[in-house]
Amino acid sequence: MGLAKDVLERQLELADADLKKHSDRLTEAGLDQKAQKKDPTWRSLNATRRQIRTRLQRVAEIRTRDEELAARKASSADEE
Repeated sequence: MGLAKDVLERQLELADADLKKHSDRLTEAGLDQKAQKKDPTWRSLNATRRQIRTRLQRVAEIRTRDEELAARKASSADEE
């Protein structure tokens, strides 16, 4: 069973905050944005953020699919 949408949204907020905090630290250290993308910690934090965002998109797709299925079932039950 997947995670709930609100849980994923909260995780995404936290991942965004962690990435921004680390990115700010790298900026203070004098690294430009291109150099930051080579930093292993930045890459890991960005990957985590992307994974959570992808999961959130899949939850939305599944929810849409389930709603369409319920509507089709309801319409076929009405026809009988």
